[in-house]
Amino acid sequence: MEDRHVENIQRETRAEPDQIHWPTVLRTLARWALVIGAIYLVARIIWAAGASTTPFIIGLVLAYLLLPIVKRLDQWMPRWASITTVYLVGLILFELVFVFVVPPAVNQVQQFIGNIPQWFEQGNTFVNRQIAEFNRTASDEVRAQVQEQVGNVQATLQGNATAYAQSIGTFILNSIVGIFATITFLLGFLVIPFFLFYILNDSNKLPGAINTLLHPRIRSDFWNIWQIMDGTMGRYIRGQLVLGLIIGAASFIGLTVLNLLGFEVRYTVLLAIVAGVGELIPVVGPILSAIPAVIVALGGGTQTVIAVIILYALIQQLENQILVPRIVGNTLRLHAALLMALLVLAGAVGGLGLVILSAPLAAIGRDVFVYLHRRLSEPPQPPELAIGGLVAEEPKPQPAPHRRAAVS
Repeated sequence: MEDRHVENIQRETRAEPDQIHWPTVLRTLARWALVIGAIYLVARIIWAAGASTTPFIIGLVLAYLLLPIVKRLDQWMPRWASITTVYLVGLILFELVFVFVVPPAVNQVQQFIGNIPQWFEQGNTFVNRQIAEFNRTASDEVRAQVQEQVGNVQATLQGNATAYAQSIGTFILNSIVGIFATITFLLGFLVIPFFLFYILNDSNKLPGAINTLLHPRIRSDFWNIWQIMDGTMGRYIRGQLVLGLIIGAASFIGLTVLNLLGFEVRYTVLLAIVAGVGELIPVVGPILSAIPAVIVALGGGTQTVIAVIILYALIQQLENQILVPRIVGNTLRLHAALLMALLVLAGAVGGLGLVILSAPLAAIGRDVFVYLHRRLSEPPQPPELAIGGLVAEEPKPQPAPHRRAAVS
């Protein structure tokens, strides 16, 4: 009886002439317009907030990087204890870096800037010797023409090069000091630790909250695409950061040992930082980071140069054969030739940041395209089949003879 009464009421309600009957298409359009309008409003607010959103961005990035560690610690302790442990370890590491790495790095940058005029003078002396040797052996006509051109170039370089180099060096020093000061200032915000704590503590509730906002038909596709993105980007970035720390430490230890053995290699801390940061750049990063070390070693003679080259070659072998297969694995599955082209394009479009992220972004774009192509095929593959083979595998402890061609 109650069901029949409800049906009668619904029939009478539908029959009311004053009620507006929205077509399904219009209701769908209105719903999408509501969602797009909300997203646009939030984006405008964030854009207008500008730099004030920096602490929250830092908190989200840290949460993304630290969440796997917290989840592993959950096996032995409660979530709050896991987060507290990560906080304490992170604070200790930050203090160690700030005390033992930043001061010598800044000091070595200052020394580098101070030596720039001396290096230009040495280069000028070398050029003058070569010119004198040329004047002794060349004919008068050729010598006169060359001297005129060399004089013009030399006058221009002497007038501008030193000033430009010192300006660049001062800019680099100020940038490094400013970066560390900014990081220290931002990490000192009280909002970051609390914001990060709540994000990490309530991360298990996030999937359920997102599901309430998604239509049931697209939930599987959304989480599959998220799994592709997280499996590639997360594992790659975390792995590269760990590799950067290890390679930077190995470079510092190796260069210090060379100094103890009698080879003169200056700026060991600065070169170690360059090696660690260079590890973040796919394919060519380790090679580019070795060039400054070889240039610095030139001041110590041929034997020092050979020793530095051997050291960096050994570090690369350690990385390729042992570290990479166990830390990163075959995450991206991109050919080295394609990666080199991506680096050039990324550098022209977005600078260093896009260069570092070009490899995982390319792998994500490829896998998402393949997944959507499978889902839109005829007949469409179900989500559980369409994602097959697209999720990045865990690193396997096996040697990888061609590391950069398969990983970076």
